[in-house]
Amino acid sequence: MVDLSIKKVLILGSTGMAGHVITRYLDNIGKYDVINSSRSKLNSKTILIDINNISSVENLIKTRTLIKLFLLIAIFPINLRV
Repeated sequence: MVDLSIKKVLILGSTGMAGHVITRYLDNIGKYDVINSSRSKLNSKTILIDINNISSVENLIKTRTLIKLFLLIAIFPINLRV
């Protein structure tokens, strides 16, 4: 049986500077089902995905969020060109 009191959080970019901290923090709290995704592995639960491929992101959201997704955190790198 699925515990409806636990909210799902999808973090895109979980290996980045902010993403890995947010992922670990929410995971340690224990109140959230943290789904972390990135192009490289943060931990054994990381889903490898390239967010530039929109259809793969849509598929991830459809397959992993059987219940309503509580929060989506997207951490995108910023390329500054001077």
